[in-house]
Amino acid sequence: MKLLMRGPNVHPSNLNGGMVDVVSGLVGHLAHRFLNVDPSTGRIIGAIAGNIVFNLGGKDNKLGSVGKIVLDNIISGKFKRKVDPYVPPEPQRRPSAPPSARGREVTLDFYEERDRCLAERRLFEDPQFPACDESLFFSKRPPKRIEWKRPGEIIEEPQLIYEGQSRFDVVQGELGDCWLLAAAANLTLRDELFYRVVPPDQSFTENYAGIFHFQFWHYGQWVDVVVDDRLPTSNGELLYMHSRDHNEFWSALLEKAYAKLHGSYEALKGGTTSEALEDFTGGLTEFFDLNQPPNHLMEMMMRGFEMGSLFGCSIEADPRQWEAVLPNGLVKGHAYSITGMRMVDSRNGLTPILRIRNPWGNEREWTGAWSDNSREWQYLSKHDHEELGLVFAHDGEFWMCYEDFVHNFDKMEICNLGPDIMDEVSFFLFLSQQRLLV
Repeated sequence: MKLLMRGPNVHPSNLNGGMVDVVSGLVGHLAHRFLNVDPSTGRIIGAIAGNIVFNLGGKDNKLGSVGKIVLDNIISGKFKRKVDPYVPPEPQRRPSAPPSARGREVTLDFYEERDRCLAERRLFEDPQFPACDESLFFSKRPPKRIEWKRPGEIIEEPQLIYEGQSRFDVVQGELGDCWLLAAAANLTLRDELFYRVVPPDQSFTENYAGIFHFQFWHYGQWVDVVVDDRLPTSNGELLYMHSRDHNEFWSALLEKAYAKLHGSYEALKGGTTSEALEDFTGGLTEFFDLNQPPNHLMEMMMRGFEMGSLFGCSIEADPRQWEAVLPNGLVKGHAYSITGMRMVDSRNGLTPILRIRNPWGNEREWTGAWSDNSREWQYLSKHDHEELGLVFAHDGEFWMCYEDFVHNFDKMEICNLGPDIMDEVSFFLFLSQQRLLV
């Protein structure tokens, strides 16, 4: 494909619209014939070479097996669910805000807008959530000078998804939305849930037009939130949520779409992980006071992980200090993700341990028993180390035993998936198994 795009006889400056279609069709045909892919998928691959309009240097997504299945189903129409275009409420616009060519009440259909932009050879600009102050804040202007930039203007070869999604793709920026990041980190643990929210039929290569879409559960229905890819930056770096891999942008764009759903980025300051988990899954949340834990809580948690439930936790805030750091490394008034639970055979017998993540993604971690490089780990077998995938780094992730968890955290929420979601998850798991058997 690179030869087709960059070869001496086929250069972007030499291709008119008709030749673009010819190149797309040719590569799609070859992909189907030689790569043994679905014809529809082949045509999509062909669009990578054919889309030379904007040439911002993007790279295609690196999807896991489930992501590829979801993409195949989107293309073929084998599996559909009802999703309505999101129409934001009309706010009282400040006099300083720029007028929009089309009002917020206009419905934005992702595919129609993308096709229109490609036909007109222009990048999409969202009239409902423009790159201006009103999208950033409603009460207090950020202290830094902010420039809105597209990923291709920030870094070479941006990707929406790089080497599959990961909980480490979620790193907090200069916005107090740790609750959202804790939920987003949980979302990455289940491919079937992730690709419900982040449709894989979009990238910085195939049919790229500066437009992306994300799907949320909003007031009892799934809505499709369309955004452009202009992101708030300061000194050339993303200001808010970002990935550990600087060329990956799904998390930053997800945050932008969620900010649009709430009216502005500032509106995301302060919230509950349960709210975001429900918006991501359509599930229902149970709340637990860990100062008075119910009987059999540990068994409930283990069963929840088996059923695909998503977990968050926090410590009661200190009214005198914002996000006060405790001597044990934990942070008050801060949202954490619980991303795993295991039983290990330690010197004290079978011990339940939990994997927890601080969305700051830095060295601010638990320092007690079962923390990074603590002595408890030396009593586990090499096999256990490998099974747990242990990596000790300043990445915000740590382990702690169940007893310490209940003793140190005050609140926990469990988002349980509804039957319709479980049916859809089962459907995709069935397709995954069928593909492996072929």
